[in-house]
Amino acid sequence: MAEDVNDLGVRIEKAVDQLLLENCMDSRILVVTHGAYIETLLLKYFKSNFGSSRAFPDNGSITITNLTNDDFKLLKFNFVPEIAE
Repeated sequence: MAEDVNDLGVRIEKAVDQLLLENCMDSRILVVTHGAYIETLLLKYFKSNFGSSRAFPDNGSITITNLTNDDFKLLKFNFVPEIAE
């Protein structure tokens, strides 16, 4: 049986809590996941940033956030670094 959006939201909350619990403040952590997970996370925590537009990231793009015990900020979304030739 597939996971519904509410179950995914609960799983995301647990993952965010686990990141805070298991890492020191000011740690840099790389999380690699699929677009649906990122979209659900962004809409859960940053819905006002997206209005009626979708929060689904482009393939290969980077989303950067800053997570602390007190705050969760969206720094970049759909960021694709330029590659020097």
